[in-house]
Amino acid sequence: MSGAVSGRGLASLTVSLGALGALVCLMLPAEWVLPGKGRSPVILVPGLGGSQVEGRLTGKARVPSLLCHRGASAQWFALWLNMEPLLTPWRFNCWADNVRLEWRALEEEGQGRVAVTPEAKEQQDWEWRAPAGVEVRVPFGSTKSVERVDANAHKLDWLVKHSLPADLEEPLHWLSPFRTLVQRLVDELGYARDQNILAAPYDFRISPGSNSEWQQRMKGLIESTYEAQGGKPVTLVCHSLGGLYTWHFLHQQRNNWIAKYILRVVFVAVPFAGTPRALSMVLSGDDFDLPMVLPLAMRRVQRTFQSPFVLLPSKHVWGNTTLVSTPQRNYTAFEYEALIEEAYQQAMDTASSQTGPRASASPPDEAGGAWDENGVLVDGGNAPGDSGQHVAQDDATDEAPPNPEVYAARAMRYHLQTLENFTADLQAKGAPRVPVLCMYSHGLDTPVRLEYSHASGSVNSAADANSVTPTPAHPPTPPDSSRETVQTNAAAGTGTTSNRIFDLPPKVVMGDGDGTASVKSTSLCEEWHRRLGSRLRVIPFRNVSHFNMIREKAVTDAIIEQLQLDMMAHCSDQHCSMEDFWSHEQWMWLYLRQRWGWVPQHQLARLQRVLSSFWTWWQSGEEAADTAPLLVDDRDQEEDGGRLSPSADDVPSPPQDDAEGNPAAPRGG
Repeated sequence: MSGAVSGRGLASLTVSLGALGALVCLMLPAEWVLPGKGRSPVILVPGLGGSQVEGRLTGKARVPSLLCHRGASAQWFALWLNMEPLLTPWRFNCWADNVRLEWRALEEEGQGRVAVTPEAKEQQDWEWRAPAGVEVRVPFGSTKSVERVDANAHKLDWLVKHSLPADLEEPLHWLSPFRTLVQRLVDELGYARDQNILAAPYDFRISPGSNSEWQQRMKGLIESTYEAQGGKPVTLVCHSLGGLYTWHFLHQQRNNWIAKYILRVVFVAVPFAGTPRALSMVLSGDDFDLPMVLPLAMRRVQRTFQSPFVLLPSKHVWGNTTLVSTPQRNYTAFEYEALIEEAYQQAMDTASSQTGPRASASPPDEAGGAWDENGVLVDGGNAPGDSGQHVAQDDATDEAPPNPEVYAARAMRYHLQTLENFTADLQAKGAPRVPVLCMYSHGLDTPVRLEYSHASGSVNSAADANSVTPTPAHPPTPPDSSRETVQTNAAAGTGTTSNRIFDLPPKVVMGDGDGTASVKSTSLCEEWHRRLGSRLRVIPFRNVSHFNMIREKAVTDAIIEQLQLDMMAHCSDQHCSMEDFWSHEQWMWLYLRQRWGWVPQHQLARLQRVLSSFWTWWQSGEEAADTAPLLVDDRDQEEDGGRLSPSADDVPSPPQDDAEGNPAAPRGG
């Protein structure tokens, strides 16, 4: 009898301790969490210039300088980012000739051929790719390539520490975009580099719609990670241009594939509607905030890239807002063709003054084809944006030095079609078919208009700029050709009519944003929230710069919290094991505290003190069991591809804004 009583008492004690342990376990801080099987694998997608690109020479027909290597080599070198050639003028031209893109034929079978214009669809042996004699690869899968972009990090660290002024150190933080987030996931949540946290970098020079190789590798990485992690769906964390890459990728996949493999997408500072800073890149050049790098030197390289044109402000959002002013006229997003024509004519005039009549070609049209580095037609075809009035040169003429400015200016006309195709897709398709966490920043001065008139007087304030040409509620009708253009008042100051106006830095009209992308673009996901409701959560931040968004503690806190909440919903749906339950105690605590107000905050420290001994007892005396019944989810459940998305009530809100600029409260669920 006493034995039975003793047995029942022991069983009762065990149940009581188990219940107490389940409750106490919810109080664990993040750093106490043990590695478990229930976490969603994370794949990181970096922004423009946010990943390493490697190259090697296979034998170049010509080089811009005798100091440049041209012979074939088996050794791979850092193409992006390698600070040494950027900081040594005699090596810069060699680097620029290797990193630019050119329009040339595919030489090997099986390579991706994604047409971005009607002409290219009919002539699929041609595409924008690395120049002849240069082979390119992107380190894929490992987080190393996105934790630190510069290949010679130790040299740059020395330069920053010993040579650069303090005000130049902050802009260089973008060179290590994901290091903070990766380290926090490893230290606090038990993730392991290259196992359940990986990276999907890409050749950022190429537009999302043209990089078929990356799409194939991305799909393979997601599927292999899903299988390796025991069937756990993947969370994609994307920054800036990486968000546009991910958005395009998801819209190429079937619904059942997305429902199986993707748990959530996290968009951080993604310029869905473009940014005027991209206009500065293609018109005047962008130094990427790198010290001692000249924007004009970068311009002839950046004009050959497709990606800056994808980032131009979209006419569907920016409408008739003036984006660029010159002494002759103002330009809106509907008038890029005329703007690029003006930049093209400047390049041709400059080349003509430097090299004579040969470089002074007639204005280009919309024909397709290919040209060489000198602006000379090859294979008898018409170059994209060329009228066909050039005559093929003989071998002696082909030995002449190339004119990279003319080549790059012609490339701009071709790349405009890339923008048109991409923005049309974004406008038509909208939000991806997957739960989304979208975060953006505002409160910092951000370029919204470029003024190349150089007239005297102060630049319009952000408020004046926004009040003159407000964005209409709906995309405006494109202006017809008879519409009177707005003229600048050159007589009001020292305006210049120089044909090299884009060689001079513009005056920049500032608006609201994150310092790089306007809030008008990064907050476009707010429209998705109004359409998708609880499937999307939006968190605005204040005074966090574009490149620091992915490093900011409040942002990484939100990402970690979302990972925990999503896996709680996934475990509740999939009946996770006790091991999964114990490995997610903190996000369960967040959920229960938000949902039912369990365990007052002042009791947290007291409960944590008893946890260590209880955890030791549990590990030594109990076996794993199914704990799904401990959580009864009575939320309003919304089906999304076979999984549940957390509702608005499930998500703890960050603190409200205060005088110190703390992040604003989230919106959505």
